[in-house]
Amino acid sequence: YFKELLTKSKKDLHEMFKKTYGMVYEQNSYVFSDFFGELERYYTNGKSNLGDVMESFFNILYQKMFTVLNTQYKFDDK
Repeated sequence: YFKELLTKSKKDLHEMFKKTYGMVYEQNSYVFSDFFGELERYYTNGKSNLGDVMESFFNILYQKMFTVLNTQYKFDDK
């Protein structure tokens, strides 16, 4: 049952973000696809560290949002 909810959430969020943010979302949608893929792996086999998955997702999301809203800045590896 939980996997069905996860699949529905992924689909619904994708559609809502696509309508709301258009091309900006579509260019960065892999961030969400990767996140849901990690969640699916976690709930399927438990081999992912959920804390690491969440931390990685929100770090990447923050960087993407910051970059989109502040095009004059770029993140480096530091």
